[in-house]
Amino acid sequence: MTRRWLLRPLLTLIAAGWFVGLAQAAPLQVGSKRFTESYLLGELVTQTLAAQGVAAEHRQGLGNTAILATALQQGQIDIYPEYTGTIVRELLKRDAPADAQAPLAQINAWLAPLQLKAGVPLGFNNSYALAMREADAARLGIATISDLAGKAPTLKLG
Repeated sequence: MTRRWLLRPLLTLIAAGWFVGLAQAAPLQVGSKRFTESYLLGELVTQTLAAQGVAAEHRQGLGNTAILATALQQGQIDIYPEYTGTIVRELLKRDAPADAQAPLAQINAWLAPLQLKAGVPLGFNNSYALAMREADAARLGIATISDLAGKAPTLKLG
């Protein structure tokens, strides 16, 4: 049976041990999206599997989340790194939980009907923030990202 996993960045070192029994099978197909971080994570997965004696091939830059999820479901790839937030929003079409971090058990319960499973977290978070001069934020009354909505026409982004 083909192993199908979605990964949250840096789980690969832990997940690789799960594939040791597959060393004699056809090489695992590791997919990645078309951006640098995904290429690197896909390569980390591939090399970690190889270090465990598991044959793996990295199929770089296959496309976006929808393309990789379809490839995963159809058995064209066996594993690829993915953000949990992307799994929840793009793949499962669910709103982000209030705490912005759905537990892995919950994500896996949601993925079960798709016959997919997320592995263990890779150990880092890819949160984003916007930077603004403190004096400008105080003058405009901006303390949160949602405060920007009313001020957007007067701001220059870049």
